[in-house]
Amino acid sequence: MSFSKDAKWWCGLLIGLGLGLFIWFYPEIPGLTAEGQKGLALMTATILFWIFRVADEAITGLLFIVAVIASGIMPSTEFLTDWTGPNLWFAISAFVLGAAVAKSGLVRRLTYHLLLRVPNTFAAMTAVLFVIQALFTVLGVAGSFARIALVYPLILEIAQASNLSREGKAFKGLAIAVMASGEPAMLLMYTGFWLNPFAMKLSGQEFFFTDWLRMFTVPALGLMVLTWLVVWLVFRNNEALSIPREQLQAKLAELGSFRSSLLEVKTTVFLMGILLLWLTDSWHQINPGWVALFGACLLMFPRIGVLDLQSGLSSVKWPIILFLGAAFGLGKMVGSLGLNAWLGELLLPSTAPTNAGLFSLLVSYVSIGLHFFAGDVASSMSVTIPPIAEYAASNGHNPAVYGFISYVCTWEQYLFPFQNAGVLMAYGYRYFTAKDLFKFGVVLAVVIPLGLILIGLPYWSLLGVLH
Repeated sequence: MSFSKDAKWWCGLLIGLGLGLFIWFYPEIPGLTAEGQKGLALMTATILFWIFRVADEAITGLLFIVAVIASGIMPSTEFLTDWTGPNLWFAISAFVLGAAVAKSGLVRRLTYHLLLRVPNTFAAMTAVLFVIQALFTVLGVAGSFARIALVYPLILEIAQASNLSREGKAFKGLAIAVMASGEPAMLLMYTGFWLNPFAMKLSGQEFFFTDWLRMFTVPALGLMVLTWLVVWLVFRNNEALSIPREQLQAKLAELGSFRSSLLEVKTTVFLMGILLLWLTDSWHQINPGWVALFGACLLMFPRIGVLDLQSGLSSVKWPIILFLGAAFGLGKMVGSLGLNAWLGELLLPSTAPTNAGLFSLLVSYVSIGLHFFAGDVASSMSVTIPPIAEYAASNGHNPAVYGFISYVCTWEQYLFPFQNAGVLMAYGYRYFTAKDLFKFGVVLAVVIPLGLILIGLPYWSLLGVLH
């Protein structure tokens, strides 16, 4: 460990412990109960530990859980409610679904077919990447890691066939397009990302799959177009691309015909069944998380599934699951101890803008600003969305709409790699620099809030769900 990293670790440890203890033993914080003040102290220390990477996020999260329960701030039966709920199980199941799709070859087959039909231009190639990400969402690949791992090798092949310089704008633009296209694409469906249900729960809303389709799929499509335009604007160039069509056709030949691939056929049948159950959830009233768990179990079931138990469970990123569980608990604590109202009074103006556009801008940039300081997306959401949802409801606005706006602006704000786990993974390939990401992120931080106003607000007004 270098001196700078060592110093950062000690700095994070001392600041987190020091500020947490200061809040804990402070005589009295106006507006908070004794339990609320202790909860604020533990929350502050935990978020600072996450920001400074004092320990793995999962370890810090588990320590936070133990501290809350052991100190009597909240009973475990209340604090850990979400650990037995469908949202955490959906996140677990999403990894299994993604592993099944990846093993079957279905994603690779569809990706190769699309790439074979794309014109040799930067604009067309990046646009197809957004289409591929939308297909991943429909197929149940509900996470950034699998998407990046599946597509980045293909991008490298295209770059090598086109003789693109690793330092050139075209190569960097393609690499960032893979990462950036996933963010809005995963908003197309309630099950597109494991944090989507979490965002709605933090807003105090119980959503069905069809509710999300009605309210958020159209704005998500608009955000996909805007994000693609930002990629083109920031990284536009005249470098010619050369799609390695012969290599792609050879890869397709290796996969064989679709009908002869039992894995692909079985996976397709399972995915269609799961999607059908999701689309009809408002009728049968089964939460999408339980549908996903049912599908994951069938995919690992002997003889009829496509994964064995060991490979299915090994595909689950358990540190992420534990981290999410801690973030769920943090969100639960924020609401139960009244920290959402207290944080709202602290962070938001007492008089809210009456204009929906200005109110949306306020929500957007408060969320962006807090994410700048609050570390990863899940931890930032846990602190940001509850007070904003309550603030929206108290001012006559739909908390689901403004919880979604807060979620999108938190998730799509990444000036630095550490602010988003998927971005951090993409950055780890070293296909683009921190400077490239910062430049792209600055433009995106302007375009996304404006896009939500210009596309989202008229659409939600047309649906009659703004208030």
